[in-house]
Amino acid sequence: MPKTVNISFELVELEENSYHILAESTLPNSDNVWWIIDTGASKTVFDISLDELYEPCDIPADKEFQSAGISESLSDTKLGKLKGISIQDLKLDNRTVVLLSIEHINNIYKQFGKRKIVGLIGSDILVEHSAVIDYDNKVLSLKVG
Repeated sequence: MPKTVNISFELVELEENSYHILAESTLPNSDNVWWIIDTGASKTVFDISLDELYEPCDIPADKEFQSAGISESLSDTKLGKLKGISIQDLKLDNRTVVLLSIEHINNIYKQFGKRKIVGLIGSDILVEHSAVIDYDNKVLSLKVG
């Protein structure tokens, strides 16, 4: 029987009535970082500049792969398997993710304090784990196991 993992989050108001859902995480090197919970993203994205935290992997030839929205160019899309990453109680070790530069997102967040964004949790994870977002209590619930 699956257990439920509850991930606390913060709502950051980028401008009036425009929000991002942010979940805090700790990297293996002990840095506190943040993930954007992005229900509109089809795939989970990780910052390509953090190359010590993933192993690159090839896109299977038999799979058509598209990533639009956050990236300007589909030809820049790469995949990687995360190493030693979790978001609170959700383990993402060996999870295949899209690798992109998210420098432009971090530039936006400079005005909101010292939050470093390392990635976006997309619908691939949210659907797989039957995600429920409780905005009143600021908790993301996921079924695991």
